[in-house]
Amino acid sequence: MRWGADLHCEGRLTRLSEAGDEITLRLDQVSGDACHPGTVTIRPRDERQAGFEVSREGEDTARYTGTVTRAS
Repeated sequence: MRWGADLHCEGRLTRLSEAGDEITLRLDQVSGDACHPGTVTIRPRDERQAGFEVSREGEDTARYTGTVTRAS
C-alpha cells in the first residue's frame, strides 16, 4: 500500500481480524519519512461503497477516514 500527499509512504497490509462484514488489516513494514505503522478498518456501506479508517499504531482515534466506490 502507498499513501501520503505524494505517495512517498509504503507498507504491507495483512489481515488482522474479521467480524461480520468488518475487516481489520495491519499496516506494517512501513517505510518513508514521517510514515507510521497502524491499522486499516474497512466496513461495507452498500453494494458499491465501503468506508475505511486508518489509525496509527498505539492510538485509538482514526487519523484518516474515507469512502471507496466501485465503478461498476
